Amino acid sequence: MSRCWHRTDLRKDVFAAPMMRTQSIRFCKGTLRHNRSAALRLPKWKSSIKRVTGRLRTQNHMSAIDLQPLVCNSSLTVGVDIGGTNTKLAVVDSDGGIVLREVVPTASMQDPRDACLEIARFVTDSAKVRGLPAGSVHNVGVAVPGVLAPSSQVLKEVANLPKWTGFAIRDELQKLFGNHIAVSNDANAAAFAEFTHRHLTQETLALVTLGTGTGCGVVLNGRPFVGDGGCGGEIGHAVINCSPVARKCGCGKWGHLEAYTGAAGVVQTMRHKLEHAPGNPLVSKLKDRPLTPELIAEEAEQGNAACQSAIDDTARFLGIGISVLCQTLNPSIVLLGGAMTFGGNQTATGRRFLSRVTESVHQNSLEQIAAGVKIAFATLGSDAGMLGAAELARTTGLQPVVSSA
Repeated sequence: MSRCWHRTDLRKDVFAAPMMRTQSIRFCKGTLRHNRSAALRLPKWKSSIKRVTGRLRTQNHMSAIDLQPLVCNSSLTVGVDIGGTNTKLAVVDSDGGIVLREVVPTASMQDPRDACLEIARFVTDSAKVRGLPAGSVHNVGVAVPGVLAPSSQVLKEVANLPKWTGFAIRDELQKLFGNHIAVSNDANAAAFAEFTHRHLTQETLALVTLGTGTGCGVVLNGRPFVGDGGCGGEIGHAVINCSPVARKCGCGKWGHLEAYTGAAGVVQTMRHKLEHAPGNPLVSKLKDRPLTPELIAEEAEQGNAACQSAIDDTARFLGIGISVLCQTLNPSIVLLGGAMTFGGNQTATGRRFLSRVTESVHQNSLEQIAAGVKIAFATLGSDAGMLGAAELARTTGLQPVVSSA
């Protein structure tokens, strides 16, 4: 197979929309970076390409990306991850490598039709930027932060994007492209990315996402499991405390896992610890900084016993929730991902958190179930949603959605 030529003739019309966007583009053995907002301020936009022999750390992807030469006849797919703050878009090759990526603020797309038009613009611009031949980009996959009706793909509930509720996003995108579109819940898309990244086939995998809330995506028999109503695997709203003093969840119900393992729950646990330790060094720092899981993790890493205890409690609660999942689905792999893993494998606090979660799962599950599950941190980071969306589109159909004009 022939390899693509390096290109520097990026067209000016890719700067048509006046908003901050940052791209990192892979051109075979070279990589081009540009910042659109900065380019708009220059009298003449200039591109530059540099050769990369090892690994690249990009502005929008904090973990290293392996750069491999792009083969001309590779099948390309667009993956989109619509988040509460930012929307990530990428062109992905058949090996799961990110060829081109872009980030736009979701606030600019409060109307879901604007998001569909933004996706269409990205697909068109991607073809122009790469000088792609007709039919080079295949299919579009979109991950959304809400509940999807399994058959109609209508958004039934969308966190932080109220105008999106009731929107038939797949149908709207099909009007624009006229071809196959794959739409998935973001947690399920991320779980599918982790599943394919590990080259799994029939194993059951669950990805528990930790952040503002506690979500979960499940891959069962090689495909994302959504249940009859689109809510399959949502352990964040499983009850783990039925006592009169159970916490109230953000959904309005009582005793849910998310009330203990979401960001607000971790902060509440920490505040309770500080009530019994008013002299803790963390108290003085709260004069200048808000109490957040990130600050708690920083203090725990420095040896603050109360912070370590709060994270241990969070791990214990999470283990109870995961044990419910394990008793129900009996997965062989449960991964912990999201923005709140307390440093993950990179810190002693993160590794301790994982160990405490595993201990809790073993304490609350049947022995044969606990012995058969591996609990680990997810590896794809914030790219998992768009990579999973692209992979779902790739494995569901192979119809071209754009040609180079």
